[in-house]
Amino acid sequence: MLNALFTGYLLAILSSWLKSSFDNYQLKNRSLLARSKCDHCGKKLKWFNLFPILSYLFQRGTSTCCKKKISQNYLYIESFTFLIGCIFVFFEFSLSSILLIPFLVILVFLDEKYQEIPIWLNALILLIVSLSKENLDPIMLLNAGMIFLGLIIIYWLYKVFRKREGLGLGDIILIFSLSLYLEIPTIFLLISISAALLIVKIIFSKDYYKPHAFGSWLSGCLIGFILFQEFYEFANSVPI
Repeated sequence: MLNALFTGYLLAILSSWLKSSFDNYQLKNRSLLARSKCDHCGKKLKWFNLFPILSYLFQRGTSTCCKKKISQNYLYIESFTFLIGCIFVFFEFSLSSILLIPFLVILVFLDEKYQEIPIWLNALILLIVSLSKENLDPIMLLNAGMIFLGLIIIYWLYKVFRKREGLGLGDIILIFSLSLYLEIPTIFLLISISAALLIVKIIFSKDYYKPHAFGSWLSGCLIGFILFQEFYEFANSVPI
């Protein structure tokens, strides 16, 4: 029980930071480790303002600096991720899945809105994937490297002949990370499903000439893969 509460609260803290990073993504010269500021007056928040859920409740939804209403989105997002964290522990999700899913979710929203995957986000996903592999098989690394090299060649050829990017470098780095996580042939299944869903979206939206994000679909499908796998393993571990 305590493990579930602790994990849920850690995810609430992580979600609060990710929401701040998303809201301020296009601000220039903003560090990821910068102190949080009031959304209204811009004053730096005190340490007691930084506790997800608890600070909002104790402050009755108002800022302590300028006494203005705090967006309820903070409470909703932090409460939701807290609940999700508790559920993940109850269903005995692996630590890598618990850590990976929040970053995949924020990648979905960032890539869909800005059509760009931040390098820090790609680096964190690669780090989590690498740490989740206790013994990284050289064959797995070779396969992921070959996929990465193949995509780089396609990226370069498309850019040379069409004078514009087809697949972004951020998407290629993401696919490399996912190749280490899922291995062959599952990674090809993920790419195929993601591409098919993106094509369906383009057909329904009729935006045939507008650039579309692909990393968001890769991340969304991977979340589905992870949830299915974790719940499947939990169901099989329950004695009948």
